[in-house]
Amino acid sequence: MNRFAFRNFLLRLTFTLAVVIAARPAAATSFWISADQFERLHVVVGADDSEPEQIAARRFAEHWRLTTGFTPTQSNEAMVGSVNVWIGDAVRRAFPAEFGRRVSSTEGCFILTLASKDRSGGQGDLLIAGGDPRGTLRAEWAFFERFLGARAYAPGVLKFPAPRKGIPSIDWRDEPDFEYRDTNYRAFLNNPWLASLNDLNGQWSAVPERFGGHIAFVRGLAGHGHTFHDFVNPEEYFGAHPEYFAEIEGERVKEA
Repeated sequence: MNRFAFRNFLLRLTFTLAVVIAARPAAATSFWISADQFERLHVVVGADDSEPEQIAARRFAEHWRLTTGFTPTQSNEAMVGSVNVWIGDAVRRAFPAEFGRRVSSTEGCFILTLASKDRSGGQGDLLIAGGDPRGTLRAEWAFFERFLGARAYAPGVLKFPAPRKGIPSIDWRDEPDFEYRDTNYRAFLNNPWLASLNDLNGQWSAVPERFGGHIAFVRGLAGHGHTFHDFVNPEEYFGAHPEYFAEIEGERVKEA
């Protein structure tokens, strides 16, 4: 076989393989819910649950609307015939076993889908919760960011990709790699809502309690790196323990 005949043979083989592959039926994709159920979502959050959990519920409803075009209903109990989305302490109360197995720290969080009519009488359940309200807020955004491709780039610059054919089954949990997470990027300092979406919890970003709160320095920013006297007060300790304090020219001094 000369090289021209061989080239023609490869071209025919490539074309044949392309036709065969294109003609094969697409592999069936297993979805937790399909697109025709997107309008049936119902958010469950307790009327007396914390403000951050109420915000997580409202965020979910708004993010779902931006993703699918449908706005979920909301109440403090499951709705028969709906796809029920349980937020925060509502998960702890209704699904204590699932909550206990998946949350081991205050900021640990999880997302779990349950099949149609498994537990609440609805068309499926989605559990979004954390060990504390900040963990629940982390889980809410993780659902959209990790599983639906959403992104929060800057204030007012959020991306929600076009709806998919469905949502796959999810069993995800997460523990933060770092207990303290912060930056002094101005967009976060001026926008605590964006800072909380980006999972910050430190002194500079100063996320308020309604968005889950933050870990503060003693005396706030005024005590950043200058906190010795707040922990070892010279009025309380100098008399009994002068060795705790600075020595200048051979003499311990109360104030340095």
